[in-house]
Amino acid sequence: MPRPSTRAIGLAFENHTQRFLNGDLRMALAHVGGRGDGGVDLRGFWWVPRRPRRRVSKAEGSGAAGKSEGEGSGAAGKSEGEGSGAAGKSEGEGSGAAGKSDGEKEGGRVWKPPPPPGLKRDGTPGARIRPFRVVVQCKAERRALGPRIVREFEGTLGHLAAQDARVPMIGVLSSQSGFSLASMEHAVRTRVPLLLLHLEGGRPDEEAGLDDRPEPEPEPEPEPQPVDGGPTIPVTGAWWNASLGTLLADAGIQLRREIVGGGTRVGVLTAGERMGRYGPPAP
Repeated sequence: MPRPSTRAIGLAFENHTQRFLNGDLRMALAHVGGRGDGGVDLRGFWWVPRRPRRRVSKAEGSGAAGKSEGEGSGAAGKSEGEGSGAAGKSEGEGSGAAGKSDGEKEGGRVWKPPPPPGLKRDGTPGARIRPFRVVVQCKAERRALGPRIVREFEGTLGHLAAQDARVPMIGVLSSQSGFSLASMEHAVRTRVPLLLLHLEGGRPDEEAGLDDRPEPEPEPEPEPQPVDGGPTIPVTGAWWNASLGTLLADAGIQLRREIVGGGTRVGVLTAGERMGRYGPPAP
């Protein structure tokens, strides 16, 4: 059997990353690419509940800001100690900084997110949900990614973020072979909200198996459910920096690692419960 082309290898991993982000993390991303794309493979939005702003005193506000920044930075540097060169503490510690949701009290009352999908009758987004812009770069390399790749992606994100500062932007760098310690240390220091993903799946032979499955019989579209199912795609590693930790914490969002069937998955929660899919359907 001939070895798949570089293009086939890259596209298979892009498809795998898209399934994870659109499925397990409830994003809505589509493929992009071509000349002048800056190496971006997936773009779209992550619709989340709009949490009311809480009025705080100056003293309380400055204390909360310092705590949030410290927590986020700690999570970004803590890894699972995998073979890609990552070093640090256990995976369980990282998830706490991506938005603590216990209590979720706003003005003395417990905040409850709106039921998904949060759309108006005409299918447009309602006032109780908000978007994050998401830009994804996928790397199906044989070796762990070094800091040069992270720096280049950081530059691309800075350029794109400057085009529209009204909607926060999140960068996702997905690697099939993980990240070197130097690349993770650089990601910790950058001010751009950044998520590093190590997904080992998504090879061409695996993707071909998915394509060969028979088409399922069409079924009536179910009524929107308040909570979707749990995460399904194995994740070797997931790390985020302080900027992303603060952004998610302000939105009441928490990324959480879960052990399912002996493997690790990553799910997303809001107000202490698994977050459903908000916004328009994923492509």
